[in-house]
Amino acid sequence: MDENTKNELESLGVNVEAAVSRFAGKSERYIKYLKMHVMTGYFSKLGDALKEGNVSDAQLFSHTLKGDFKNFEFGSLTDTMVSLNEQLKEGSMDGAMDKYESMINVYDNITEIIVRLS
Repeated sequence: MDENTKNELESLGVNVEAAVSRFAGKSERYIKYLKMHVMTGYFSKLGDALKEGNVSDAQLFSHTLKGDFKNFEFGSLTDTMVSLNEQLKEGSMDGAMDKYESMINVYDNITEIIVRLS
């Protein structure tokens, strides 16, 4: 990963150095799993589940995303996803869509960068 890309991700709250260390210090491995994450489409599936009022599916997707965001060191997105996941585990949809929507811009910017990685 070049320095410019690293700086772009860090400007969005991603702790790239800590994340790469989770992947045995290999940025290629980190990039591989970032790309796999994007391909799952789980973030948009979470949004769909929330729109449909499907707490079960929303909790499942938020749980998976919580783990991904922690491993990828997505900073404040992680904190919001943890909060959303805890709320959904309790069966509450109150304000869940607001939490999801608060993550969209940063998440989309991160995924745009990931897609450009080679």
